[in-house]
Amino acid sequence: RPGVRWTGPLPEEERPVVLDSAGGVVFTANHRFAEAGRSGAFSARWFPPTRALRIHELLEADARPSERLHQGYQLDTRSLEHELARALVLELVDAEEPDPSLARVREMVEGWSGRADADSAPFRILVAVDRAFRNAALAPLLAPAIRADPGVRYTWPLAQEAAFRILEARPAHLLPPAHESWEAYLRETLEDVVAALTGDPLVEGLAEASGVDGWGLDTPWGEVNRARIRHPFSQVQPALARILDLPADPLPGWLNAVRAQSPTYGQSLRFVGRPGRADDALLDLPGGQSGHVLSRWYTRGHRAWVEGRGLPLAAGPAEHVLELLPREDHDLDPSSGAGEP
Repeated sequence: RPGVRWTGPLPEEERPVVLDSAGGVVFTANHRFAEAGRSGAFSARWFPPTRALRIHELLEADARPSERLHQGYQLDTRSLEHELARALVLELVDAEEPDPSLARVREMVEGWSGRADADSAPFRILVAVDRAFRNAALAPLLAPAIRADPGVRYTWPLAQEAAFRILEARPAHLLPPAHESWEAYLRETLEDVVAALTGDPLVEGLAEASGVDGWGLDTPWGEVNRARIRHPFSQVQPALARILDLPADPLPGWLNAVRAQSPTYGQSLRFVGRPGRADDALLDLPGGQSGHVLSRWYTRGHRAWVEGRGLPLAAGPAEHVLELLPREDHDLDPSSGAGEP
């Protein structure tokens, strides 16, 4: 934008500093860490604070300096943001609901563990429901922009905050005119999502538009959240995918959980360590440390990353030695040109 440019680092006195933090710990998770006015100097896009809140909960419960304890924190799949969608489903669907599909959805989300585990069918339902409720709340606001440009996509990371504030207040002027009440509007939204989840042919096209797959209510989250870690060459020549790409493993986690994982985005490494304790440090990496598909290290360690095992950072005993030796006929006099290829 005009007027936006790099002007150099901020003066030291203007940089945000945390001294003697409450509890003696400092953490960040891509959330806004300073007041709104000052944060604008660093970024205009902040992620929801749910990961940071969960990290705070974990450290409040136990902040001991233990590598295995903190490695376990990195694998935490608690999803605080989906509690809002869960509460809304329980509000809209009565315990005596006559519709069997809606009754089943209520039962499943009521018994949800609160976690984005790979084997959790309720979480997969809540992901679809949360997206649908968010879109329903924002649709009246975005309608003029979409009419002007059908290609408009609203991708602000904090969209859920705005949407659920609307759903909490339910202002009459934002209710689409074809609906008699917010409750009726949201109930219809929920019915459409459940129909799409169960593959109802009457809602053909809705599944694709809403990101719902239509595989049935009991499909676990891991079936949707499968790894898609692809080699650049396989994207050009798909026949190479089975050789070059990494396995499409079911993944636990969610973008705004501590274990942030989606098919194409997530924790690029997990590291836990303390100064002076290198032998106790842990490191997991997706993929291996070699780019050569025939190398035994091409996928070495990847399975540990998928399973969250936490491998030792320390190298262990040497298996191979690479020696670099000078050529015997190499002339050390650079002016002679001897030994050059």
